Amino acid sequence: MVVDSFYVKSFVSDILTPSKYKEVLDQATILNIHKNKVSIEVANNLFFYMDMTKFNFLKYMRSLYTGIIGSNFDAQLYTDVYNAYQNKFDGINRSLTFEKIEYLGIELYKKDTKEGKKGDIKKVIKKKSKTELSITLTYLARYGNLDTIEYIQNQLKLETKKDKIMFYNNILNHIEKFTLDRLLKLAMSKKEQAYIKYSNPIEFKSLTFRGRSRKGEIIGFNKNFNSIINSFINLSWLERGSTMSIPVKYHKGYHGDMINYSKKSNDYEYVISFIDEEQIKITLSISGERYIPENKTNYVGIDVNIKHNMFALSTGDTFDYNRTLIDKLSKELIKIDNLKKDKEYKIGKKRENLINSLKLKLKKDIEYKCYLLCIYLKENGLDHIVMEDLQNGFGRTHVKNEIGINYNRLMSILNMSSIKDVIEHIAHKHDINVSTVHSAYTSKACSVCGCISDDNRQSQEHFKCVECGNELNADLNAALNIKNRVVKAVLCNNLLKQNTDNGTFKPKILERSKVKDVLLSFR
Repeated sequence: MVVDSFYVKSFVSDILTPSKYKEVLDQATILNIHKNKVSIEVANNLFFYMDMTKFNFLKYMRSLYTGIIGSNFDAQLYTDVYNAYQNKFDGINRSLTFEKIEYLGIELYKKDTKEGKKGDIKKVIKKKSKTELSITLTYLARYGNLDTIEYIQNQLKLETKKDKIMFYNNILNHIEKFTLDRLLKLAMSKKEQAYIKYSNPIEFKSLTFRGRSRKGEIIGFNKNFNSIINSFINLSWLERGSTMSIPVKYHKGYHGDMINYSKKSNDYEYVISFIDEEQIKITLSISGERYIPENKTNYVGIDVNIKHNMFALSTGDTFDYNRTLIDKLSKELIKIDNLKKDKEYKIGKKRENLINSLKLKLKKDIEYKCYLLCIYLKENGLDHIVMEDLQNGFGRTHVKNEIGINYNRLMSILNMSSIKDVIEHIAHKHDINVSTVHSAYTSKACSVCGCISDDNRQSQEHFKCVECGNELNADLNAALNIKNRVVKAVLCNNLLKQNTDNGTFKPKILERSKVKDVLLSFR
């Protein structure tokens, strides 16, 4: 399936004069100062801005700061602030939510760990639920004031939806029972706590900024053919009609045809960032098309790790790294670690080049193994990969390889948390889809009965369920669990959300404990 898309292309300035560089830098500084000023305004009035739509936020800020920031930059600047505060606003909404809490007991450590000893309290088990009273208090914490009763009575006169009428009547009943003053006191106490927690303004430190250009020719070749500068990017600048022309290096092999940068609307968004004290980078987005595979249903689960192999498939097959390169890199890192015990030691160019060379070889080897994986899947009729969401990295481990390098360190060096992007890029070329699932409990849960226990993994390599006795390779068990979270409808519906374009899945935003509850509920 071919869909409309946007491609991002970057251009590096070429022989930029000091005066032009300073002009861009000065503008970046002005925008950054104003962005932090807006941030302080929002932080001082969190509850006023919290429920604003982006459109209303932009409209209000433009009226509040009339004429301070030009129209080529204001929408992007205010949008950046608005987006940055959404996590704070989500946090405030969670903090203002009242819930009934039931304490169900405690969970003890079943064996000695770094965090605690066997028999120590691991965590308190509690159940949260909403009641009619907690819903009332949540409403008052978010919107309550002395005029709440009058407001709700007016809304009831206009409201026609049955559930809304019940909702408002529930609030009025509780106000009549407990009095508005008493309920507001509780609600405002929670609101004050939330404000104290989230009132610190977000500080914007980066001078990178976004803008909009209405120039018909955003980029064009240099008409002076005797010049070593081959092209210019033309941006709408400070005053209406003014232009900032930045000399850039244009390469057809990377940037494509010049005609791709022409738009009928003459309205481009760009990002400017600073590389060093002489150069800047301009990033443009251009429209185009990209291919997305149709929905596929022949699933294969893949567990990504580094200790025993790179990929363990739910079919039982595996793909491994170049272990010779891994060992060479590990030995060099150990040498550097030992040398760094002398605080005055500085790594030499020769050793640095060797490390970089080994990393590059391993990177290419990983990409090649991803290619071989896709070829294998295609040949075996498997057209939908399911793997863990590794955006937050891998779980902590203190295990080291035979040479003495921690496996987490190797994962970080090889950038394995981004392996999904590598696989997806290659898989799409072979008409294979890629979905992701939560990484929680894939290695501790039994792929047959669903039992979750630390005791299931008695060693790194071996899995044996303490309940049903299922016994198999630990990586194969993890791959089967990963596949099951898409294949089993009850797990898929509760843990994942589906992309309507091509049927792929990605995890819902859930706490680790919630994921466990879902897994145990549908054993």
